Amino acid sequence: MTKTMSISISKTAKINLFAIGLLAVLLFPILGPKYIVHIGVMVAINGIAVLGLGILGGYAGQTSLGQAAFYGIGAYVSALLAINFGVPFWIGILAAAAVTGLAGLAVGVPTLRVSGLYLVMVTIGVCEIVSLVMMNATEVTKGAQGVLQIPPPMIGSYAIDSPRSFFFLALAMLVLFIWLTLRVMRSRLGWYFRALNDSEIAATMVGINTVRSKVIAFVISAIWAGIAGSLYAHYVGYIHPDNFKLDLSVMLLTMAVFGGQRSITGMLLATLVLTGTTEYLRNIGEYRMVAYGLFLLWGMIYMPNGIGPYLSRIPQLLPERFRIKSAEGVTRK
Repeated sequence: MTKTMSISISKTAKINLFAIGLLAVLLFPILGPKYIVHIGVMVAINGIAVLGLGILGGYAGQTSLGQAAFYGIGAYVSALLAINFGVPFWIGILAAAAVTGLAGLAVGVPTLRVSGLYLVMVTIGVCEIVSLVMMNATEVTKGAQGVLQIPPPMIGSYAIDSPRSFFFLALAMLVLFIWLTLRVMRSRLGWYFRALNDSEIAATMVGINTVRSKVIAFVISAIWAGIAGSLYAHYVGYIHPDNFKLDLSVMLLTMAVFGGQRSITGMLLATLVLTGTTEYLRNIGEYRMVAYGLFLLWGMIYMPNGIGPYLSRIPQLLPERFRIKSAEGVTRK
């Protein structure tokens, strides 16, 4: 017989950590430098798209490099509705979610009968096709000119038009989609995804429609990306087809893989680190894609589960007074 004991954080420590974290978040856009606040906004926006990849990859077991396509579709739908028809941001973001969901369904139904490397190749093709359409459908998308003067979100007569004010909107949306992601993961559908990820053959044998489950996961991931794209368009105020090319898909997938696609905390931490790193990698131009490729390759080989599993070891690093030990359990070999 062997004794097992787990260490977790005490309730008092959790309350203290939550209070410190909440205070830091509230003061960050007020006291932080404007450029750092801008990075914080981009972390929140990218985090939503990365959570979608977590559902698709971490639970449904599918790898996609087409997230930038849905990110761009959401951005263009919301921006064009606002500019051409005066549609408010709050309706435009719902339209972006609906259109990207339909786009995910249109792509997913014919392609998700394949998986693995073949699915990666297909999603790369989808990303390139969407980018070409954005560039060449000039009557709709303005082509190489891009879409200019995208209006900011409005709350009554108040315009959310600065990084400091937009930070709270992006953070609120991120919190909402963390909650939605948790709801999906803990639902019956989430268990279907887990079974599909563990063994597609076994999932089929117990009556799970694997193709339908893959398509639903793909649609959810596309909607998450479309919401992120809508936020990005109204935050930056200008979008161009080059903003939504394959390098964005690689960046988002790298964040998801490094974070551990089943760990929300890990994915958000990886998004924070890599979004900040991206700003510094801009100095090396197109070579940043090489850096991301190497990061992604290294992560898949040496950290296949990302940094998520390592986060569970944090309680062991805390002072003894902040720890609680669970009751000893006895297991038989």
